[in-house]
Amino acid sequence: MKNYLIIIISLLSINYYGQTADINSLKQQLKKEKPDTNKVNDFILLSKLQHHIGDYEASLQNANNAKSLAEKLGFKTGVANALTCIGTVYFYQGKYPESIKSQLDALKINEEIGNKKGIAASYIVIGNVQRMQHNYGEAIKNNSDALKILEELGNKQGIAACYGNIGELYERQGNYTEALKNQLAALKINEEIGYQKGVAACYGNIGNIYGYQGNADEALKNYFAGLKISEQLGDKYSMVGTYANIGKMYKGLKNEKEAKKYFKSGLSLAKEIGANDLEQRIEKMMKE
Repeated sequence: MKNYLIIIISLLSINYYGQTADINSLKQQLKKEKPDTNKVNDFILLSKLQHHIGDYEASLQNANNAKSLAEKLGFKTGVANALTCIGTVYFYQGKYPESIKSQLDALKINEEIGNKKGIAASYIVIGNVQRMQHNYGEAIKNNSDALKILEELGNKQGIAACYGNIGELYERQGNYTEALKNQLAALKINEEIGYQKGVAACYGNIGNIYGYQGNADEALKNYFAGLKISEQLGDKYSMVGTYANIGKMYKGLKNEKEAKKYFKSGLSLAKEIGANDLEQRIEKMMKE
């Protein structure tokens, strides 16, 4: 059973509760701001918030706004951060070549200016693309490189993201012991720092491990725990992934009614947010 939950990419700590109010206030603030580095950073923050709720087109537009302004200002950190946002949106849209290109451009700039946090972010996204391309060895290497940097920086949210990514990669290699070990490490850190999006992702990935081991009860228990958090956060992309996982599990249990119910919910939401890759995968499972 493939994993449809994508581990956290953003390394920027944001309180996602009340995000609609944050988005609206940022939009108003941007209208009043002078075209300086603060405006670049606010465009990037707005892009991240919009990305979080699955509004990918708006997120991409504001990331490009940030990139254009940063280039005019000669603000290299802003250009690199905007490129990371752009590459992340492309990843979630299933546009992997475009995602890799943006991340490599961001990585080059971050290496030039010594922005370790930015370097780590690019490694993580590149690793995620490699995972989707089944290049698990290189993906583990990139996430491990990012993990070393983030441990130096003491960035707990990023550390948890790397553990989660590495755990999922071991899962795909069939090494469930290492997979569960890394997912539990990620879950512990995300709970400590109160990062609910990360907690939900970990529940999903732990559910996958139990699913592979044939423990349907524990798999569904973890899936529904993650789904509840994703619904509270309004995290539509993660909801799509969890609907797909639940549908897949019920399909394996020969419960056709429940399987169709969750597949249809996932497909509808995937179309709504433009998650083309997940949409195609769910359609394939429904046809099967």
